[in-house]
Amino acid sequence: MRRTPMPPRASGLARGGFQPRTSGLAAGNGKRAGTGSGGGIAGSGTRGGTGRRPRGSGTDSGAGAGLPGNGARQSRKRPQANPDPGFPPEVKALIRLRDGGCVLRGNAAWGDCWGPVDAHHRRLIGSGGSTAPETHAAPNGIELCRGHHDYVHRYRLRSEAFGLIISRYRNPEKALISFDNGRAWWGLTSGGHCLPAAPCHDCGDLDRAGEDPHEWYMIHDKLWAESGLGPDGGHLCVGCLEKRLGRQLAPADFKDVPLSHPPFGNLTVRLLDRLGYGGDAA
Repeated sequence: MRRTPMPPRASGLARGGFQPRTSGLAAGNGKRAGTGSGGGIAGSGTRGGTGRRPRGSGTDSGAGAGLPGNGARQSRKRPQANPDPGFPPEVKALIRLRDGGCVLRGNAAWGDCWGPVDAHHRRLIGSGGSTAPETHAAPNGIELCRGHHDYVHRYRLRSEAFGLIISRYRNPEKALISFDNGRAWWGLTSGGHCLPAAPCHDCGDLDRAGEDPHEWYMIHDKLWAESGLGPDGGHLCVGCLEKRLGRQLAPADFKDVPLSHPPFGNLTVRLLDRLGYGGDAA
């Protein structure tokens, strides 16, 4: 039986009339071409344009495109952090002259000293207020070695109990500090001084060092024994001491030490009067 040969099949053509899709390709670069000049969907159903939109160009020619100027992307400026959050050199010198090394040296309860010594911020910079002037003043700084510095930050609750770390809302010059686990308290001044501060044993009035007038004095040992308090019995303000003695203090009751002579410290008018200087010596 003789077979009839089949007609040759045309390449690219299917029985259903399939046509190869070549009209949507741009010549040379293989990207889809369109008939429109601004992109979008052309009349032939293919995407217009010659490829990606150039970086920095707007959605249109620039005017009315929703972007300022020529439609370039606007960068938002970030706030600059304090480049040097440490103490100024002159303040570091005051702290070094006042402390003379790690303030916790010799305190067995805080461990041994090791490593270099540097100034520690009592009111921490990370707690806010790094731009406030009192944050970088002498009352906010103490010298700590590397070991004690790490210890103070690691055991924060204990450090806060003794004033080694204070709240961001407290003034460092008004916040007392203890270097011997609460047995004695001190006030740090902006002038680089460390003055004692303690509450009165009887009335509880607190003598703060610094800018507050205080009543720190030294009377003769025999007279202090008459008050009923021992050598380590505590502190008495002038009024409570006179109540215990039953009389007013006189200049002869005080020891001849620098503490008893102005302008040492910032003494109250009452203490200046008992020392014989009167209220005008304040």
